[in-house]
Amino acid sequence: MFESLKIFIAAAERGSINGAAETCFITPPAALKRINSLEAEVGVRLLERSGRGVKLTRAGESYYCDALKIVAEGEDATARITTLPPAALRA
Repeated sequence: MFESLKIFIAAAERGSINGAAETCFITPPAALKRINSLEAEVGVRLLERSGRGVKLTRAGESYYCDALKIVAEGEDATARITTLPPAALRA
């Protein structure tokens, strides 16, 4: 889910699916598929699409703020565990 959130954030910030794809180093069809899956998962349209790109819907604006926090927390958690000594990582 983190990757889908990152793609959604990139689309919102870049204003296009192509821009999001470029930022995330994936193809535009793959970015669109991930965003469509994310919208299906949450049950609402997050981005309004047009010939000129995308912009956040009202729901998307709210979700964007939360997505930024979720991704930041996930990245912080990953950074914390990668600094643990190897013995702490064993079960």
